[in-house]
Amino acid sequence: MPENPEVEDVPGEMDEQTQMEILDVTERRLKLQAKATALAIKVTNGRDWRMIRDEPYLEIGGSVKVARVFGVSLEIISGPERINHFDEIIPFVMFHTRVRAIHRGSGESFEDEGEATSKDPFYWRDKVPQPPENVDLGDVRKKSITNAYGRAIKGLLGLRTVTLDELKAAGITPGGRVEYAKGKKGGAKTDLSKITKKQAARFWGIAKTAKWEDDDIKALLFVLGLEHTTDIPKARYEEACEIVAGDPEVWRNRQQEGPPEPEEREEAE
Repeated sequence: MPENPEVEDVPGEMDEQTQMEILDVTERRLKLQAKATALAIKVTNGRDWRMIRDEPYLEIGGSVKVARVFGVSLEIISGPERINHFDEIIPFVMFHTRVRAIHRGSGESFEDEGEATSKDPFYWRDKVPQPPENVDLGDVRKKSITNAYGRAIKGLLGLRTVTLDELKAAGITPGGRVEYAKGKKGGAKTDLSKITKKQAARFWGIAKTAKWEDDDIKALLFVLGLEHTTDIPKARYEEACEIVAGDPEVWRNRQQEGPPEPEEREEAE
């Protein structure tokens, strides 16, 4: 204990030799990481990669392939946690999972998270988003796990920042390309402005054709936290139109019943 409690011991500066040793270790680790990444790329092929916004992206199937070769084990830390979003125009369910990828040889590990939702276009029918009761939530749950696994594997093996030049050097050409539309992840920001009077008139026309009563539409707007149809954000206009294009009786019954209860099978492995 120092005699003066107000004065703390300050460690001395590292000598030059210690600094050089730390730099040498860091340099060796960087070289090993670069070599591991290059070897991991060689395990994959063009079908394992796609281009997203001009950047190569390793699909989950490719990540799992690499994990097996490198002796990477995977474990779930928490989840999948079910999160209900029943206050949206199109209600949906999200699952959130946190996992750890561990290299059995070195013992190094990397933690990451993955999510999946029932509003994913993969679960749409005839290009129309589906409510949770029309979606296999067991599949959504599993997808959150695989998404987390893929992210953790890539983080552990340095495969998140692979460049197109690195793939070309390994003789690999990505097999597909994805472009995000405006308002989607990676694209321009979502348009939060309100719909026009012409769009509001179209909304009413769709609703009346489907035999929605004025009170039903007012109730829908109330659920959405809106007062008038002209308050509907442009970014959610098509979703609102899809609702009023449906049977109003089905919507009424759903509001009376409330959100569906989780099924037991969703919680089982």
